[in-house]
Amino acid sequence: MGFRSLRENSARSWETATWWWFRWSGGGGGGMRSADNTLECLLGARTRTILLERLVMHPEGRPWFRELCRGLGIGMSGAHDELDLLIDLGLVNREREAGACFYQVNTDHVLYEPLRLLVIAARAYDEYIERPAPSTRTGRYRANG
Repeated sequence: MGFRSLRENSARSWETATWWWFRWSGGGGGGMRSADNTLECLLGARTRTILLERLVMHPEGRPWFRELCRGLGIGMSGAHDELDLLIDLGLVNREREAGACFYQVNTDHVLYEPLRLLVIAARAYDEYIERPAPSTRTGRYRANG
């Protein structure tokens, strides 16, 4: 192995090591968004975000646990942990009937309405960010001739 290939291999190893450090340390922050949407950035947990969006935007619904997990495409263990957290906070109510657990958002909770408005605002902001800028051009120009 020549000097040049040693130098290239060590440079490649350094790039790999710095990439892993960057990923492990949280990605550097600095305005970079690692989450898929604004609400996920604010709440910090993808599963919690998905559950809260579903329950807050459909307060009349009372899905059972498996239906909730399968319908949202989330894992059962993560969903169970996040739902337990939301129940401890009082934001979600759990009712057990015939061996099944049903979940419903607590609309009487003091944080329900601000949370609902936050979900709506975050959705609107995400739609605004993803929408392409309007074109200033109104049509084709023809040369006078």
